[in-house]
Amino acid sequence: MKKRVISVGLILCLCLSMISLCAIQASAFSPDNFKAQIKKITIGKPLTNADTGKKYLPVTVEIFAAENLSDSDAVHFLEGYLSALLKDGRTSESIRSLGMTLMGPVKPDVELDSNMWNWSWTPYDTGGGQGLIKYNVPLLENDETQTVEQSQATGLTEVNGLKVGDQITIQNETVVNTNSFPENVVKELFPDGPSVFSNKATFTVEEESNYPKTIEVGEEAQTEVSAKAGKTKLFVGESTKVTPEVKNPVGETTFTSSNSKVATVDKNGKVKGVKSGTAYVRVTNNGKYTEMKFTVVKRSNPVTVKGKTLKVKAESKKTVFKKAKAYSIKNAKGKLAFKKVKGSKKITVNKKTGKITVKKGLKKGKTYKFKVKVSAKGNTAYKSKSKTVTVKIKVK
Repeated sequence: MKKRVISVGLILCLCLSMISLCAIQASAFSPDNFKAQIKKITIGKPLTNADTGKKYLPVTVEIFAAENLSDSDAVHFLEGYLSALLKDGRTSESIRSLGMTLMGPVKPDVELDSNMWNWSWTPYDTGGGQGLIKYNVPLLENDETQTVEQSQATGLTEVNGLKVGDQITIQNETVVNTNSFPENVVKELFPDGPSVFSNKATFTVEEESNYPKTIEVGEEAQTEVSAKAGKTKLFVGESTKVTPEVKNPVGETTFTSSNSKVATVDKNGKVKGVKSGTAYVRVTNNGKYTEMKFTVVKRSNPVTVKGKTLKVKAESKKTVFKKAKAYSIKNAKGKLAFKKVKGSKKITVNKKTGKITVKKGLKKGKTYKFKVKVSAKGNTAYKSKSKTVTVKIKVK
């Protein structure tokens, strides 16, 4: 009887010990430890497949986790998701021909198309580790057709490639092996299933000349916006380009003008002078912005004027010379105006038409100098300009 009681007691102790051990293991187990936290994204210059001519954007994502994600006893697999927001407003849950799941280390020296997505992991001695996830994102030229369709294999909407201006969002999922834990513990820790999602990282596809570049991700990674332009003083009708320089961008970079009557700016950063004055162009990304001051001025009026030599007869009662006879006027911008500056009272000029009238009374055989101020009034693009010329009157 005593032996039976002792045996029962030992069994109870063993059971309690196992329950306590499971409880300790469960309490030490945290789903957050399996989050593949994205810390940095490095984007290289686009690659071209020599055989097909297809272009790819090489994207390397740096991650870390408190648990060792390469331990097959704890992790079933690490899954990568790339969704896209196209610049025309369409959305896609994945990118065609981009593998969505891969287990194993980075595979060197493999064909570009077959190595669309891979990852490597370096464990820490103290637990956890860091890894690299590498993507080759298909790129399309501006004139190529961009389609978004539902995949029969995955059921997800997918785009056949990305263009400059499209936005990519990266997120990773770790699927945890929970076979060693009681069912009630699993349900408590993973009410929606044994999956742990990383933070999201978003960036926009840019012109090839902007790469390579690195984007820091996380709370400490703040968006910083600066910009440069070919010139900040423009003539009316002249254009220049504002080039944004955004550190840790989120979504689209936008351009706005403080006074579109003076200077306009389009979605690509092209600034055009409209009329003389001052305007500020604001470059914005993720709520952060910088402003550039633009001064718009009129061009100098290119008008040239020369006076001619006119001949009149002394006995003529009155002689009238039209503008073309009296002056040589070229490249005038704006309306013309004429004003007598100096000369005989017998000689006059029409203020609007420039006609010169010579009345009877001038001495025969003498040459009279008649000075006229010719003004080109200019317009919205050109300044006004005046020039005084001498018209000679020879009396026969």
